[in-house]
Amino acid sequence: QGKDLLQRGLSLMSDNSIYKAVQLKHATKEDLRHQLMHTTWRLERNRREKNFLKSLQREQEGEFKMAETEMEIFRGFITTRGLPALEED
Repeated sequence: QGKDLLQRGLSLMSDNSIYKAVQLKHATKEDLRHQLMHTTWRLERNRREKNFLKSLQREQEGEFKMAETEMEIFRGFITTRGLPALEED
């Protein structure tokens, strides 16, 4: 029924108005295509950002483990020399 109503409405329009309606429909379709592309690229960007952040996290975990190991070595020197233990902030 909707298609019949549309066809009846279009049949009452001038050729110029039908041409303008076709141009509008084309512009609407292109706008929706660009919205879809934009959303697709946002998702891709988010996926790549997540991968980047995971990579940084792995690197920082390695740096943190190294810092912990170094701290234990320094604590060992303090204990060996009989110095008072450091208080952590």
